[in-house]
Amino acid sequence: MDTRTALATTSVPLLYATVNNGRLQYSNGTTDLITTAANVIVTATPQFISICRTGGTTYLGVDGVIVGSAADTTNYVQMPIRIGNAVNGAGGTTLHLIEFRLAIGSGSAIRTANFTVPTGLFPL
Repeated sequence: MDTRTALATTSVPLLYATVNNGRLQYSNGTTDLITTAANVIVTATPQFISICRTGGTTYLGVDGVIVGSAADTTNYVQMPIRIGNAVNGAGGTTLHLIEFRLAIGSGSAIRTANFTVPTGLFPL
């Protein structure tokens, strides 16, 4: 994870929650690609959030349910990943991150449909 400040026009993958309505948003740094329905994020409740991109489509899952998907052909080569707020620092909230994994390469696109949320210490 890279927390350097970048220009608002930089294409970086962003995941952030909107405080006042519990929406979860995924952006490519210039455009919000996925915005969930209200109240997807529940305050003070651990939730399993997944982001998966394959074949030019990004999938966003919460607690085992795919809550949104969008076409995404952005080239993210050598760009930071932002979790919690927009590149320019706006629109964010406090998130308590327990675990973060990044899988790249063949076979890493494992959450493109509804799934059973894993249990135990750091399972796939």
